[in-house]
Amino acid sequence: MRVAVCLAQVGLEAAINRHVTAHAARRTCHTVNIADTGKAMLLGLAIAAATRAMQDTQAVGGWLRALGCALVPILVGGGLAFPIQSAVLSAVLGLSLVLLLL
Repeated sequence: MRVAVCLAQVGLEAAINRHVTAHAARRTCHTVNIADTGKAMLLGLAIAAATRAMQDTQAVGGWLRALGCALVPILVGGGLAFPIQSAVLSAVLGLSLVLLLL
């Protein structure tokens, strides 16, 4: 589902950028960045809920619970890299994407 939403965003942005002025394109890009920030924060919320459920059931090892606990603030901080131009936040975003692959 998330992949479909991302692909739809890319397609929509590419289609809009062909037919709009530079100002409207910047506004559209900003809107997509805000949506990406929201997605990162919602993903952090879902990971927090799943980590909490794992702690209650003791279904998995400690490393996965630790990863879940670490990912929540990293995803929130990384999500802020979309609307705020910062090298530190971009690095946090990159780290969160790598950790999501574990």
